[in-house]
Amino acid sequence: MSTHYDLQGITCLLVEDDNVCRLTFTSVLEESGADVVTAIDYTHAIETLSSLLVDIVITDIKLPEQTGIDVLRYIRQHHGDLPVILITGYSDVHSAVEAVKLGAQDYLMKPLGTQRDLTSAVGRTVDHHRLQLAHKDLQSRLKTSEERYRTLFHKANDAIFIYEDDPDSHFSLYDVNSTTCEWLQTDRETLLDQCLKDLIAPDYWKSTERTLQTLGATTTVTVETMLRAPNGELRAVEINVHTFSLQDKPLVLAVARDITARRRMQKQLTTACERERRQIGHELHDVLCQSLTSIELLSNVVHQNLADEGSHIAQDALLIEQLSRQAASQARMLSTGLFPIELESEGLGAVLELMTHRTSKLHHVTCTFEGDNRLKTRDKAA
Repeated sequence: MSTHYDLQGITCLLVEDDNVCRLTFTSVLEESGADVVTAIDYTHAIETLSSLLVDIVITDIKLPEQTGIDVLRYIRQHHGDLPVILITGYSDVHSAVEAVKLGAQDYLMKPLGTQRDLTSAVGRTVDHHRLQLAHKDLQSRLKTSEERYRTLFHKANDAIFIYEDDPDSHFSLYDVNSTTCEWLQTDRETLLDQCLKDLIAPDYWKSTERTLQTLGATTTVTVETMLRAPNGELRAVEINVHTFSLQDKPLVLAVARDITARRRMQKQLTTACERERRQIGHELHDVLCQSLTSIELLSNVVHQNLADEGSHIAQDALLIEQLSRQAASQARMLSTGLFPIELESEGLGAVLELMTHRTSKLHHVTCTFEGDNRLKTRDKAA
């Protein structure tokens, strides 16, 4: 039993040279809601197709001069997979086979059994064609999306690796990009047989693992660590990770950014700041403290002379002397805080012993240093 189809929104090109059949088919299709455009021969049909977009072509095989097969062949050459239904008034197995080979969607015999035979054939054919177009569009979009993903994934400047969210397996690798392979000097297939632990320098793995295991409590985690190539080469990286699911499989996306240059700049900045701090400390100690000490000595001389003369301003000179002594002491403490001069001349032990002495004197507590006064330090800034 034929199913009734609503042909609303469907534009049909009907190619039929017989007036009665053309009017009958047009009436049947329009009653079902289709918009029908007619042509009486091959030439008229081609002209119509060049100026009008249609959803389906219905053509009689037997036409003046050129046949419906010729119409079908033209459509396949110039209009791709536009659906075509062929109608014939006589049984012709050869024509039917040729029509199928050329991609005709249906083949109907006159006289049609019922009006629904035509509308059902048109409805089924157009629906199937639209499904095919939708499928092709989805396939094309999926392919484009995959190509875009692959391009972004493999052309990224950062190393990207995807690993399984399974601490028991030390996070087995699921996928890696080209940059990861380049940094680690290892091919993709070899890396996919490894786990995240194999990529991290051994001295950094425990701290990295502890940070990664906190991912379940937060959406993202960032950790600074060291990647290690098989030849032992280390690369300082900052890894940003977050979880996602692929086909119900819990995975983690990790993006590793090379921070070697950043660390170098930080070290240079720290060195420059330390150098400036030391310079200020030296200037406080060698310049300001000396000047204040000179003022203190001169004030003492002035105080003694005024006192011998019995001048009433002798006390002012004494006050200047005391203030100069206090200022020199404070400047000396500041210079020591910025950079202990004794560290360069006498070593770390002497500085620590001096620190305990000053702590005891300032805070009136017992503070002692026990150790070797000959202690040395490689990094005075540290």
